[in-house]
Amino acid sequence: MGRDVLFNDGSLYDWLQARLQQAVEEASSIPADRVLGMPEADLLEELVERYRVEPPVLHLDRRYTPGAQDVRIDVSQDPQLAIWDRTRPYYVQGTRYEVRIPFEGEAELFRLRLSPFTNVFPFGRVEGQELVVWYEASADSLDPQRFEQEINRNIQLIHKYLQWVEKECVEFNRQLEQQLEGAIRRRKEKVLKDRQLEAYLRIPVQRRPDPSLLFSVPVRPRRRPGTVQDTRSGGTKPFVPEPAVSPEDYAEILTVIRSWRDLVERLPRTFQTMPESVLRDILLVVLNNQFGPVGAEVFSRKGKTDIFLWHERGAVFIAECKIWEGPKAFREAVDQLLGYLVWRDTKSALVVVVHNRDVTAVQTRADQVLREHPNYKRQAHDVAGFPVYVLHHEGDRAREIHVALVLVAVPAEQGADRHPAVEDDEA
Repeated sequence: MGRDVLFNDGSLYDWLQARLQQAVEEASSIPADRVLGMPEADLLEELVERYRVEPPVLHLDRRYTPGAQDVRIDVSQDPQLAIWDRTRPYYVQGTRYEVRIPFEGEAELFRLRLSPFTNVFPFGRVEGQELVVWYEASADSLDPQRFEQEINRNIQLIHKYLQWVEKECVEFNRQLEQQLEGAIRRRKEKVLKDRQLEAYLRIPVQRRPDPSLLFSVPVRPRRRPGTVQDTRSGGTKPFVPEPAVSPEDYAEILTVIRSWRDLVERLPRTFQTMPESVLRDILLVVLNNQFGPVGAEVFSRKGKTDIFLWHERGAVFIAECKIWEGPKAFREAVDQLLGYLVWRDTKSALVVVVHNRDVTAVQTRADQVLREHPNYKRQAHDVAGFPVYVLHHEGDRAREIHVALVLVAVPAEQGADRHPAVEDDEA
């Protein structure tokens, strides 16, 4: 950049707005197969990473100096000197003391003027990822203390400006994510409309018209379910819609599971001695009564799944039921669930019965296991009150798997024989 005056060339606001417009324009012109073939969250993350602005952060603890330098100084504007012609430079011998400060962030921000702004600007120049500041004086007026004071004063003023810049960048990054999210969504909707496709293919999960009251659970009435969301493989291949349960139906399935969980937790003495298979069968009856058909011990890919909700076009929801026996066993359960899932299975749940009294500790450990899994991508919004984790298929980050964590608290009675899963070191 090479300018001695900082924060005084061009408008920071205009620069940020132009960057925001460029980002939105790129999101609005994502190739059709790419916008349909990649999860919206991945596209958003990619564009935000490209366009977000990192404010400069000075590493004052790593500053250094190359030492004093001989320079010629123009003193034509010094009012204390008797110089007759001040329209021409008048040079004398002097000394410059320079300090170099490494920084991280966008170097361009040292150049741009803030709004509102002041008329007092710091001095310096940017060379690569280093900020260079200095003070110089004629040879007959060298004062080490003055050198130090002036350099520190200039650095403090730069730091103040950077605080203002940081506020602008934080607000910009917030707007960037918000506007890109909307632009990506609108782009996807347009592509789907152009291809005369619906966002969801109208198959699977639909309520039975006459569920038995004996096995019914209280679920708030809502529109008739029966939509399937499209999932994709890869971001450049031609888009082909694939069956998967829609977010609305996923929420309704989990709402039914939540009602089953609430029933189990209200009657701990009834359920605490039941083995995993019996608890699973009770849940299976409830789901089958509400949705149907729901199967158990259905072969899928690498084994038999505990709960398998399907349609003639394939599975739309898979769940695995387990007793909490510590982080190691839980990690194996996660791997087991992922082993069941085929390319079109994108919605699932891990139902874990917890006999420990400290259920919060179990939830913390389970959360840690999921976040540390090599296939973990991010945490999605809660669904039906359950945390949902987004993992990806092995070898294909574009194919996402939503795993709801359903903890069912059935603590062992005080003084009863300790269950292996209630050992303190397995909390």
